[in-house]
Amino acid sequence: MESGVVCGGVDGVKMSLEEGLTRREATRLILVGGGYIASNPIGLAIQSRHDAQPSCTYTLFQVREGLVSPKDYVADKAQCLPEVRQAISDGKLAGILFQPTDHEVEDAVSHSFSSKIEDPVRVDQLVRTQMKNYVNDKSQEKNKRNIGKFIPSLVAVFGEGHPHYILFTDNLVLFPEINNDADVDSIFRHELEHLLDFNRGITLGNRRLSYAVLRGEAYSAEFMHHLLEVRATYNELRNAFYERVTKGNSSVSPRWLGHQSRYYAESWDFLKKNAKSDFEKEISKLQLAESNGIRPEIEGGTLFISCDLFGQKVRLRIVRPK
Repeated sequence: MESGVVCGGVDGVKMSLEEGLTRREATRLILVGGGYIASNPIGLAIQSRHDAQPSCTYTLFQVREGLVSPKDYVADKAQCLPEVRQAISDGKLAGILFQPTDHEVEDAVSHSFSSKIEDPVRVDQLVRTQMKNYVNDKSQEKNKRNIGKFIPSLVAVFGEGHPHYILFTDNLVLFPEINNDADVDSIFRHELEHLLDFNRGITLGNRRLSYAVLRGEAYSAEFMHHLLEVRATYNELRNAFYERVTKGNSSVSPRWLGHQSRYYAESWDFLKKNAKSDFEKEISKLQLAESNGIRPEIEGGTLFISCDLFGQKVRLRIVRPK
């Protein structure tokens, strides 16, 4: 990804736990049914629509023209994207937060941890660690252009089935590389991929990665970041190439496709060249083999993305915008 930009949700992944004092349990709960698909603890309610695949009501253009609020736009996206609706129905996505306060984020992570962990002391430890990481990440200059992330993002809940939340900042509607509604849809799906990996764990070949496995292995937070970004961005690019092969063009804008292609190449390159421990080398090899259908290639200083999927080979030259 370009300097100063973090799109993926795993920039908040941390590998350690800290001791803390017992705190109150969250009192706000998820609402399911009764006219809602879901409502997160701070109340970004997602109205239920009964048609099988509802169309989106609002557009990014309307938001940028001041005709629709960003919050209403995000809520509309959440109810018209089938992947989001399915994740909510499955109990994997607990809610979507837009421009949340720290207190609202704390309530959300407390609800997530409490849904699976009965020990209030343990819940308190995890909440305090997550919030320390969250506040620290938010304060860093490089993260001030974050678009979205998911919580909780502690490795202690990796693959443990906890419900997660997706957080979006107003960069979702302001970031200049985002040019249309398909770009926004792609970002939603990117964050969902992270969330599902964290909720279910990752299966690569005969290997299933979860907290129970990770706690006994040697790896870095940076390695996990790039592993998860390769997976989520691969799916973004796969969707774009599928449209290009089947429809002749992709609905994602060239600028966003280029942005994510550069991001994919960066994380791919990290896995290929910077795996250090035996565990990292094994997982890198498995992941790159799984993602081999979409490969970044550098020729003469220029990035190309080659896709050999869907019965047709496609190669795109990625030009960085001036």
